[in-house]
Amino acid sequence: MLYKLNKDGSGYQIIHVFTARPTDGDGPNGGLVEADDGYLYGTTVYGGQSAAIGSVFRISKDGSDYSLLHGFPDGDGDGFQPIRALCKTANGHLFGITQSGGEAGGGTVFGVFPENVTR
Repeated sequence: MLYKLNKDGSGYQIIHVFTARPTDGDGPNGGLVEADDGYLYGTTVYGGQSAAIGSVFRISKDGSDYSLLHGFPDGDGDGFQPIRALCKTANGHLFGITQSGGEAGGGTVFGVFPENVTR
């Protein structure tokens, strides 16, 4: 689940509960990163679209406008099971890694470009 909390520890509120396949991720991992578009981006180790093993998602800070952006399908060159938080570069792009899959089977590096995500 995703939750928000004030810096002083008050105001705890659940903003998203992951439901797993076929329309959501499962097992959020690695924390969230705020992109230049103001949305929070993160990954899950499981779930995604049908037959996916992991996902990339986006959500607004108030919990509205959740979007599953990508599901990592098992068995293709895309990799699967993203791990760790996404990393934000100086130009606002986000990058992450998968622990499995890809061309050689040992994982992949992937990019998320918030300016190309439709709202």
